[in-house]
Amino acid sequence: LHNRMHTSVMERMLEREIALSDDPLLEMRDFMLQFMLELENLQTRKTYSLFSLRCDYSGDFKELLEQQGEKKLEAMEMVESYFAKAIEKGQLSAGNDARMLALSFFCYCCGISTEYIRNSGLFDIRKEAPALIDQFFKSLK
Repeated sequence: LHNRMHTSVMERMLEREIALSDDPLLEMRDFMLQFMLELENLQTRKTYSLFSLRCDYSGDFKELLEQQGEKKLEAMEMVESYFAKAIEKGQLSAGNDARMLALSFFCYCCGISTEYIRNSGLFDIRKEAPALIDQFFKSLK
């Protein structure tokens, strides 16, 4: 269950072809929105809650956390390449740091998803996720 949950998100991220993207920022926005909308599903939300908020990853689970970390680093490199491409294409100013943008992207996604998992009544993810995500990308320009 753990591998299916974490691997599916990271693999979808890694499957994307940066070289084929004419609009890397739109690609990242769409990916973030797709991920957020998956949290509408109660079973998905419960699974993320279990492994993101409740599992202490000790003993036998320690190896799973290490594997998850490796996948996350790979995905972070992919996100960084999207931001680098956006800088190269002039979508973002040359003064931006693609690595810091990627880290910000992950932290922002994690924050929204964690808040929604902890309290799904806080906001309507289908209705408000697009605006939340757009806010992140507006702040980059």
